Amino acid sequence: MKKVILFLILGSKLFSKEIVDLDTVLKETEIKSYTGKIYKVQKDNIGKKEKYYKYGDYNGIKTQGSYSDTSGENGDYKAQGRVEYGNFYIEGNKYSNDDEVVYGAEKSIKELLYSTDKNKLKQLKYDEGILEKQYQDDLIGIKKEVINLYKNIINSKLEILVNKTGIEVLEKEKKKLEKAYKLGEVSRIELEDIENNMRNLSLKIEIALKNITTQELTLYNKFGVDIRGKVLENIENNGVDIEKLLSNYKSKNLEILNLQLEKQKENIKYLKYDKYMPDISVGIERNSRTDSNRVFAKFSKTLFDYNYEYENEEDNIDMSKIKIEQEEKNDKNQVIQLRNSYEELLSLYSISKNNYDLDKKKYEIKKLEHSLGKIDYLEVMEQFNKYIASEIEMKKNKNNLNSFIYEMKVMVE
Repeated sequence: MKKVILFLILGSKLFSKEIVDLDTVLKETEIKSYTGKIYKVQKDNIGKKEKYYKYGDYNGIKTQGSYSDTSGENGDYKAQGRVEYGNFYIEGNKYSNDDEVVYGAEKSIKELLYSTDKNKLKQLKYDEGILEKQYQDDLIGIKKEVINLYKNIINSKLEILVNKTGIEVLEKEKKKLEKAYKLGEVSRIELEDIENNMRNLSLKIEIALKNITTQELTLYNKFGVDIRGKVLENIENNGVDIEKLLSNYKSKNLEILNLQLEKQKENIKYLKYDKYMPDISVGIERNSRTDSNRVFAKFSKTLFDYNYEYENEEDNIDMSKIKIEQEEKNDKNQVIQLRNSYEELLSLYSISKNNYDLDKKKYEIKKLEHSLGKIDYLEVMEQFNKYIASEIEMKKNKNNLNSFIYEMKVMVE
């Protein structure tokens, strides 16, 4: 009865452990990553800039005032004050013997058609897109690092599982050998060999456990994700179309370069406009002292000037086109490299699976030969070690392959 209760307690503890998969770990990484926090601050900053440029000329009330005393012995002075809000203004002048109030409105036709603020707002839209792509690119690097940590933990756990199974198998074989040794059917060295193999497997388990602790701590300290004490699901990629993944690949850097080019093209439109369009302003004002209204227009244009800003932006566009062309070549090469890495990992898994199947059969044959007295148990142990090693290698290679496919999925997102 006590054994049943103990089993139920242990079972409840086992089943109460939280099970997590790689998707869950990556989502938590994205939420807790420092890059996400930085991205939010930078995005908020763009929002503040947008708010600033939308105010345009109506960003606050401008005030100014002056006073001058030219009296000498006559007591003459002049006090002047001016208030502006956007296109509207009011100006008051107070003289020693008179007062004057002038109010009116003035608007630049050039700014009305295409203002500096409008251009800045358009630039911000591209900046926002570039910022998002940069964040996604940073996130890809972080996710790839997390996938690698997760993969290493799974590999270590697979190694522990296989080695524990190996110890259980050897424990049974050891009991048989002990009986055979007492009967004088096997030598002492054969029994010592199986004991030594069990110790070696235990040491390998200890090393794997330390590796898991290191990887889990790295995941927690660097990315804030705590998976200690949780059950990790294996990485699976059933039904993934590799060719479709590769055909959809485009580096974030290429997307950033394209956005930068579009931003430069938009900016040069404004610079060209600013270069050729004269500054024309029209306005109307009322003077209280003369009781008169006046309509006025102003015109200004610098002629025969060298506009370095415009010329520089043209050069920037040419350089961006060159960079895009090169990045497109880099992307094509990256696809080749990804396909080659995938095929290599797939081959390694296939080879290791074939080796495992063969080593397993050889192990069974060696056991049979030993039972028939054809070989001693040292040869059985030698093949058993190969069999265990090939099983670990096969499972690791499968896990490596699946984690690489997952990395490709992250890169294409």
